[in-house]
Amino acid sequence: MLSTLLLSSSFLFAPTALAIPQDPPAEEAEVDAEMEKVKAGEAAAQIKEALKGKEEIVMVATIDNLGQVKSKLVTKEVSKALKIKKEAVQISAIMALRFNEDPTALGYLLKVRKEKSIQENVKTAVEYAYALGQKGDPKAIPALQDDLVGTSKTPKEVLNAKVLALGHIRHKDSVEAILDYAKTTPGGGRRGAKNKKVSREMRGALSVLTGTDQGDSLSAWTDWWYDHRSKFKMSAVAGELDDERQQRSWTKLWMTPAEKEGAAKEAEDEKATRKEKRKKGADSDSSSDSSSDSDDDF
Repeated sequence: MLSTLLLSSSFLFAPTALAIPQDPPAEEAEVDAEMEKVKAGEAAAQIKEALKGKEEIVMVATIDNLGQVKSKLVTKEVSKALKIKKEAVQISAIMALRFNEDPTALGYLLKVRKEKSIQENVKTAVEYAYALGQKGDPKAIPALQDDLVGTSKTPKEVLNAKVLALGHIRHKDSVEAILDYAKTTPGGGRRGAKNKKVSREMRGALSVLTGTDQGDSLSAWTDWWYDHRSKFKMSAVAGELDDERQQRSWTKLWMTPAEKEGAAKEAEDEKATRKEKRKKGADSDSSSDSSSDSDDDF
């Protein structure tokens, strides 16, 4: 009797035991890791070879295709392209490091903080600022503050990019950096600094960082910050902008290539759905008209 009960109980609990998910075999995990290593090694080798050839079109295409493979082997090779004084090559390298998720990418970007061929070219300097902002790491704040002075000769496009980049780094020092910059910008007229305005970029970045909107008055922002700075805690979630168009631009600016691709696909699907609905509506109207004509015939 006891043996019968034991036997039946083993069958009773068998399905539960079988339902427990099993971890993949250690050998399988090791193979996957090895495959990833091989893939990264091949990508790095191809980038290295392309940079040796010195053909601009080949360098750009190779970095664009392989530069975002998450690996320190890849970031190391891509970083070498930052020193090649060709705008298209430098932009490709900056973009690759911007979106490469390997932790070493930021370090390589910071190493070219004083690279004249990057910083003195408007296009590369703008992309460089966005790359630093993309990382969201406070270590990038000092580099973004380089020449962030309203009276400097730095082009406006670069200054604006630096402000927006600071807005994507969620740290109190970003708020301080933007307000310090705002104080150096020209404006205020005869009544002085009290009437000084913050730019749209500054206002947007400050709003996203602080979760509040103090308008375009610099004195309103500095007064608010003075009252809240000591107890202010940066939220992990970015504040929303009141202007829908500006919010869309902000979101799009910081999307990864994969996110942009997904958003484009979603927009395409929505467009196709709307088109299909309009077609069905038109067919329905046409059918109704046909039906009315038939009734008239009788």
